[in-house]
Amino acid sequence: MKILQINKFHFVQGGADRHYLDLGKLLEERGHTVIPFSMRSEKNLPSSYSKYFVSGVDLRKPRFSFSALKIIGRIFYSLEARKKIKALIKKERPDISHLHNIYHQISPSILSVLKKNKIPIVMTVHDYKLICPNYQLFQGSKICEKCKKRKYYQCFLNKCVKNSYLASSVSMFEMYFHKLFKFYEQYVDVFICPSEFMRKKLEEWGMPEPKLAVLPHFLAKKTQALQIPLEDYILFFGRISPEKGLKQLIKVMADL
Repeated sequence: MKILQINKFHFVQGGADRHYLDLGKLLEERGHTVIPFSMRSEKNLPSSYSKYFVSGVDLRKPRFSFSALKIIGRIFYSLEARKKIKALIKKERPDISHLHNIYHQISPSILSVLKKNKIPIVMTVHDYKLICPNYQLFQGSKICEKCKKRKYYQCFLNKCVKNSYLASSVSMFEMYFHKLFKFYEQYVDVFICPSEFMRKKLEEWGMPEPKLAVLPHFLAKKTQALQIPLEDYILFFGRISPEKGLKQLIKVMADL
């Protein structure tokens, strides 16, 4: 089977990228042909499909300028991504597409192209960006659901993205634009949620329930046996940042 794997980074920037790359490797080991579609970057892993990747863009430092206006347009709807994926589909004719994180750098402009070519669309949901402008349902040091019922203006009022009114306003309008045209709800066939909690949260916030499925992330096979002594400790495996809940985990474990 030819599988079109789509993610905005073709290198490990975070957990979503690690999953995207590991899954691609696993699928190839199982005999499938994996076709990546991503963004150009000097950090990218080698790929024979890189000529189809969209041009690179750095969104880390929000500032107002003419070039920034072009980037904002791309965040909402990328004509370049639409053109590039159309060419890739014409060349490779994939059987199915698997989306990971496409927000901002690629945009949902590619979805209608996939649907027009009758390519099924599966999307692994790695965060809460489909319902929350800042991805996290977390603001400051607290869980936040102020944007529920499409009150995305709360993102701007609270400077939820990079503590910047500019970045937050872009994310706010992006959410309103994408929800207005229902790009994801309309075109994606199945949303893969890594946990039942995420599935319930997406359903609660209005994502189409019949399209939500739960499939936990896989783990690589053990390469060697480890001798780990049984001691009184806990292991946290992940990025140390406030939204990961490490402080809460330590508190709960102390009470056990």
